[in-house]
Amino acid sequence: MTQILLNDFNFEEWVNLATSDPDKFEKLRRDKISALIESVSAHNRQRLHGLQWQLDIIREKNHNSAMAACFAISKLMWETLDELAIALHSRSNINSSTIPDSKTAAEIIAFPSTSRQK
Repeated sequence: MTQILLNDFNFEEWVNLATSDPDKFEKLRRDKISALIESVSAHNRQRLHGLQWQLDIIREKNHNSAMAACFAISKLMWETLDELAIALHSRSNINSSTIPDSKTAAEIIAFPSTSRQK
């Protein structure tokens, strides 16, 4: 579904619209974002709405400078990536302590054959 929503995206048209009619641009931007969010599973929808809310707040706080908004959004992205890396690292440390070393000897138990011969 994501690919279908992005197939008709033409960057030059969006640039021209943003320049010529900022209000229409903003309405269409929000409509496209909403359509994209609604196209995902219900499980992910709430998280995406929350993330979009954060991005909208950042853009609103930095309404005088698109570059400042871009930096703030980039900072949020990197902070989130760092949190994910920390979470993955701590999870791998927990799991690695419960996984036996591959060099540990183990007794191999023979199981009876599942095929029955008549």
